[in-house]
Amino acid sequence: MSTTIARMTKAEFKEMTEDIIEQKLIELLGDPDEGLPNFCFGQ
Repeated sequence: MSTTIARMTKAEFKEMTEDIIEQKLIELLGDPDEGLPNFCFGQ
């Protein structure tokens, strides 16, 4: 993304921030779904 923060809308900035935080939490804590059975509902 080549948009500067100054040119972002509030929604774009919020989405970017949430994505960064989620990525960092997964890095630090691991994927919470890892190791759980993979259920396919409706089949």
